[in-house]
Amino acid sequence: MLAFFDGAEVPETALKRAIARTYFNSCLRHENVIAQAAARVPEGWESELGKECELAEAEAQTELARGGRAVRQMRINLRRLPDLAGAPQREVDERLLGVLVGLNRLRLPEGDHEFMADLSAALAFGCAQDNDDVFAVWEYAALSHSSQMARHEETSPEERFDLLMETSQEELCSLREEVRTAVDQMWHRATWGREPEADLSRPWMARNSAGVLMEWMSARQVQPGKLSMADRYFLSLGHLQSCCLAAERSAGGAWQHPGGEGRAGFIARTTGPRHET
Repeated sequence: MLAFFDGAEVPETALKRAIARTYFNSCLRHENVIAQAAARVPEGWESELGKECELAEAEAQTELARGGRAVRQMRINLRRLPDLAGAPQREVDERLLGVLVGLNRLRLPEGDHEFMADLSAALAFGCAQDNDDVFAVWEYAALSHSSQMARHEETSPEERFDLLMETSQEELCSLREEVRTAVDQMWHRATWGREPEADLSRPWMARNSAGVLMEWMSARQVQPGKLSMADRYFLSLGHLQSCCLAAERSAGGAWQHPGGEGRAGFIARTTGPRHET
């Protein structure tokens, strides 16, 4: 993987073996974690929304427990909501879990105004940001939503393996350039423009990029139009912004804005009797 993403010509059989081993080992570990999370749901408590929602919640519970940069920043963003500013973390995490579940559904639940209000607050498109973790939030949301915008088709590990075997080495090299461009752009945004290129000479970066290549090999077949992987990010993020704006206009005065009350209002809400120790 290191040689391939450095631009070297790797023999086709060795290349496909390395991609398959990297991708499917990682998928198996992830699927085991999700299956364990889904198994914790008590028998008879299945959601009325069905298995799809249960899997989305298992994904969301896993991401919340992992607590990466995007999750941490979403939690901070949600605390800008007036009713969550002084709330205990358990209450904030319940709302955050709802946001993560919605982003992991097959389709974004745009008709759920409470969810859309929390999603808008968690993404914080309109709030001033003072750190680069906001980009981690936007990357996560854009990647999740791009899957929701695509045509949904069931696939299997066997079908993905067959697709890899059928893909020519020339096409794999073309996919490599798409992945490199997208990963470089992500890195450029995450570093606030300080580093224009990601360092794929690190083994974990090369392995992750191989996984991205495999995912995109299948995902590009169900994306709307002929998009490059890098274009997909901006289309997805732009659509998320328009969805949040449409939900805000639809809710009117009932929309809960995450900021703008001023320092005095914030102090009044967060220093009352229930916050005293």
